[in-house]
Amino acid sequence: MARLDTAAVELVKEIEQFLYYEAQLLDDRDFETWLGLLSDDIRYWMPTRFNQGRRQRRDSSDDSELAHFDDDWPTLERRGKQRPAARPPAGRRPAPPPAPPYHRQHPGGAS
Repeated sequence: MARLDTAAVELVKEIEQFLYYEAQLLDDRDFETWLGLLSDDIRYWMPTRFNQGRRQRRDSSDDSELAHFDDDWPTLERRGKQRPAARPPAGRRPAPPPAPPYHRQHPGGAS
């Protein structure tokens, strides 16, 4: 296994922290803050996976094929406004562990 240099390790940590932060926002149903993280030219797309033999397996990558969702920013904003802000009643799912704080590092080291 190749060794990662310090910059690569720090980048991996920053990406990991961002993903924890994003997941916490979605778990908390804080769609407004989550949308603020996204670029307005986003394509939020999850292709389908076909249940085929291992040798024939492929992901859908053609825009004309079925996807679980394929949304742009206005669609995500509309969906976020349609969702109730309250969390589901306790007991329906276990509470996730708290996400570590995310602090974006700007170029030059300032946060």
